[in-house]
Amino acid sequence: MCIRDRTKVDFHRQPINLFPTLVIQYSNVISESERKNIFDILKERSTKFDRPPLHLTILNGISSFMPGENVNIVNELGLEEKVQERLNNYTQETGLAEQEICQSWFNIQNIGSQVIDHTHSGSNLSGALYINVDGVQDSLCFQNPNPFVDTVWNAHARFPTLYNFKYQSVVPKNGDLIIFPSWLTHGSYYQSNKTVDRTLISFDTIDNLEFN
Repeated sequence: MCIRDRTKVDFHRQPINLFPTLVIQYSNVISESERKNIFDILKERSTKFDRPPLHLTILNGISSFMPGENVNIVNELGLEEKVQERLNNYTQETGLAEQEICQSWFNIQNIGSQVIDHTHSGSNLSGALYINVDGVQDSLCFQNPNPFVDTVWNAHARFPTLYNFKYQSVVPKNGDLIIFPSWLTHGSYYQSNKTVDRTLISFDTIDNLEFN
C-alpha cells in the first residue's frame, strides 16, 4: 500500500499512536534443507488422511486441523525450540504472559484457493510458519480491528493512510514465521493462491502456567 506523506510541515508535534497491534514477521526460522525436508514429510502425510482433510476456512485445500484434538505438528517435526524462542521474543516485546503451543497443524493449498477471513478462538497468540510459498504474490491479509473503519473512517477518507485502511498485507517468504494476536481477523481477502502446494504450519497458544 502506498502511504502519502502529509507531515512535511514541522508543527513541533508528537504523534501518539494509541493501542497498536503488534504483528512480527521472523525470517530464516528454518534452513533451506530443513524446509525441503518438512515439505516432503507434509506432502507425504497429506496423502494418508483417514478422514476428509478439510478445513472450514480453506477453500480448495487440505488441512490436518481437527477441532478438539490435541495435535501438535510443531513438536512432531522438532520445531518447538525455534518457535518457542520467537514466541518468547514476542511476549517480551508486548508484556504478555509467556506462551506455549496448545495445538498446531499444517495446511496445503491448491492454486486458486482462498482462506476465508477468521480468528482463532480460545487462543492468545497464533502463528504461521511458511514452508512453501512464492514469496512474491501470496500474502497474509490482516483486517483493521477498528469497528468504524468502514462506516466512519473510509466514508470521509481522502487518501489511504495507516489510520484508515481496511486490510494490510504481509508477504511471507519460505522459512518465515508470522506471529500475531489470535483475535486479529486474517485470511487471503480477495486474493487467490498462486503457489503450487502452498504449505504452512499454523499454531495457537495459551498461557504457560509453569512460568507465570
